[in-house]
Amino acid sequence: MSDTTDRDVRDVLMFEAGMRAARDEERALLHRAPLDEPVIPMVHAFIDSRDAVGQETYGKPLRTFDGRNTIRDAQEEAGDILNYLTKLRREWDVIADLLDRASAYVAMDYLDDDAVELSDELLETAAKMRGDIASVTATSLAYQPPADRLAAMDGAR
Repeated sequence: MSDTTDRDVRDVLMFEAGMRAARDEERALLHRAPLDEPVIPMVHAFIDSRDAVGQETYGKPLRTFDGRNTIRDAQEEAGDILNYLTKLRREWDVIADLLDRASAYVAMDYLDDDAVELSDELLETAAKMRGDIASVTATSLAYQPPADRLAAMDGAR
């Protein structure tokens, strides 16, 4: 009987040690997330990759007077961008909700200063995402004549 009890205690202790190690690994992963990355190098890399795709597809780089209908191409791309932005806006709504819920689990699960700090960061990120989403309204996506846009910008200053 004593062996079974010792084995049970050892199993519980090993399980708890494993859970602590997993939590420590989760924390390390969360703290390694870059929060202040420079954007321009990412843009350059993206442009280079798009150039490579274009050259592979068309056999040459994008050039002026290449025989394509550039205005039609641009309109089609703009329509695609609007679709992707609408999709992204909805996904951000969901992600913000998930961040809210995750912050509660982090705070309940760890109950220490690091967990509270992480929970606060998750809540702040969710609030920022919601603010970004709210700032993009259907009317801001609608066409406005240039004079109206200038008047709106002057009024905002």
